[in-house]
Amino acid sequence: MREDEIVAELLRRGMVEQMEYAQCAKEALAAGKSVIDLLYEKGIVDAKTLESLGWKVRRTKTVISGFEIVEEIKHGAMGNVYKAIQTSLGRLVALKVLPAWLARDATYVKRFLMEARAAAALNHPNIVSVIDVGVNGGVYYMVMEYVEGENLKDEIARRGRLGEREALKYTLDIARALEAAHRAGIVHRDIKPANILIAEDGTAKLCDLGLAKKQGGDAQLAGAEEVVGSPQYMAPEQVENSASVDIRSDIYSLGVTLFQMLTGRLPYEGRNIYEIMEKQLSEPLPDVRRIVPGVSENVARLVRRMTDKRPERRYQTPTELIKDIKWVMSGRAPRTVSAARQRSSTPPAKARSSNAARMAERRIVVPPSTSSFPVGKIAFVVVVIVAILILISVVPRSVSSTSPYP
Repeated sequence: MREDEIVAELLRRGMVEQMEYAQCAKEALAAGKSVIDLLYEKGIVDAKTLESLGWKVRRTKTVISGFEIVEEIKHGAMGNVYKAIQTSLGRLVALKVLPAWLARDATYVKRFLMEARAAAALNHPNIVSVIDVGVNGGVYYMVMEYVEGENLKDEIARRGRLGEREALKYTLDIARALEAAHRAGIVHRDIKPANILIAEDGTAKLCDLGLAKKQGGDAQLAGAEEVVGSPQYMAPEQVENSASVDIRSDIYSLGVTLFQMLTGRLPYEGRNIYEIMEKQLSEPLPDVRRIVPGVSENVARLVRRMTDKRPERRYQTPTELIKDIKWVMSGRAPRTVSAARQRSSTPPAKARSSNAARMAERRIVVPPSTSSFPVGKIAFVVVVIVAILILISVVPRSVSSTSPYP
């Protein structure tokens, strides 16, 4: 296939967004290189996909003193991950390397180093451990525990959806990881299947703390004026103010992940990330039992509470969630929100519309699996799209669906 035919096929499959292609085409023209090579370098398209379409990928050889690269595990915009041997100890490790084009940006270097420190502070069997971080010949790298297995995103794609018991088991594992993070005062802010590894023994492990923040502290990996996270999994309050979220936002994201495991699909669809964020603010998640009638009512209730739009009506801590998951796994119904908490709840519709306007003024930081080009460069487009969403949200609708579900 010719280059233009491959690009057309990637766009048709939805693997590359039109705006991503336009940005890369502009940069490729200025740099005098192929737009497909640039899509690969930025982690937007992986080598396997391109090679299946007949494109010869120009792989960059990574050399770091003290490590022997075995193979590339993941190629992403925020870092390439390799299976490697640490020669001094003769052990297998996962080596995450910051791409050269990001290593020239002090902001991304700072985020990379802070991610390593945040992960190193957590020692838990359900969290991928970080062993070391450093720089060699201008290459920034992070040494991590090597986990033989696959990520949950790939498992869902391969199997369609998971059984109820298995989905609950993985949710319990990640809830335990969040409990450890909560005790360390860390909020992950990017809980999703792509950041959950399933080991060969069936243990789920949380990874990638690139968007984490220290609860109640100043140190975080994204600015206060940035919307941080993956839109399909973000809690409403994370869309509104990513800098002030707490562990309940991670519980919401884990609830969306449980929904996806049970149904094989995401709860919201949209033409772009801004439509999806608007739905996170205003629409309840679809009922899992309408999609998969075989899901038990107890599990459906668990999902509903984890993903309540009002943080005060969700589980308040991972410990509280863990107790209810175990309760449901034993065949019993999850506990209900206390009457006192219900009375103190603010209706989710309040204070939502005013926040949409603020979104137009802030930069969206989206991890590479959703969008891997600098969104800050398209601020004008953001303003236009969000302005349209604001008009839609404030104009009375004379025709609407009788069901709250899409």
